[in-house]
Amino acid sequence: MAQAMNEDLWGQVLRWLEPTESGSAAGSSRELCAAHGRDGLWLEYAEREPPLWHMVPGLPSRERYRRAVLLDASDELARRVDSLSVNPRSLTTLTVVVGVFQNSDEPFFLARFPFEPRYSESQGGEVALTMSSSDTRHGKINDVKPIVTPQISNLFSGKGFEQENSSPVPSPDCLKIAWCLEQPDGRMAKLVDFEIENLRERDCCSSWDDPYFSLCTWYEKKSADHGERHVEGWQFKLTLDVTFPKPSPLETEGVVASLELTANYEGVEDDSASIEEFKTMLAYLPWH
Repeated sequence: MAQAMNEDLWGQVLRWLEPTESGSAAGSSRELCAAHGRDGLWLEYAEREPPLWHMVPGLPSRERYRRAVLLDASDELARRVDSLSVNPRSLTTLTVVVGVFQNSDEPFFLARFPFEPRYSESQGGEVALTMSSSDTRHGKINDVKPIVTPQISNLFSGKGFEQENSSPVPSPDCLKIAWCLEQPDGRMAKLVDFEIENLRERDCCSSWDDPYFSLCTWYEKKSADHGERHVEGWQFKLTLDVTFPKPSPLETEGVVASLELTANYEGVEDDSASIEEFKTMLAYLPWH
């Protein structure tokens, strides 16, 4: 009974710690370690929903929380990786997981689709991953392939303008887009994410006679400097297309229409090398 009480008391203490801090404390006693292993504690941690929590599949659990925290910290962890995380040959059947967030850790858009990179000759040669949403509630039919039925496709808030031909913009203007990859065994790696500081340009892409507003936003981000490693040298570009109803009130709502991600690598000149280098780079990412 005393041991059970001690575990209960330690469980209350651990609830005041951040999950990333609780692991080091748990090793100080047998009762504390037992409290740290309780599913109830990690279900409570899960209610705090760390970034990318919703992109990791599975029921709420300690393992899912751990993977979500590590996935979000991938940029920092990648700086410590100087060898292959997985065998490149094992990365044959991958799933792309892309989420779009607005001022929240819960995505308003989440989609999964097969990882089928293609080579594009634009901009001197790029590897491209693209998709369009089957959610066409504003009337836009996309020709971007593949057409994917998203797991989540909710409306996000936008701000309209008094000028009739001006497309609304997201409001608050803090969209975050995360691209992850998932192996058949459930392990995931974060490929790249984009935030407001990565925004380079924005423009209305619809015509005056379209029954909707189409707003295209272009992002750019270079991979972090990892020294003499395969992750260095990649530059990612993202085109995010969202639609709003026309006419739009000053307070309006939009949906994600399509996403197009491209990556090029300095020094790669032909398509086979580009695809090969891209897949090799993935093997150096931290997989959780």
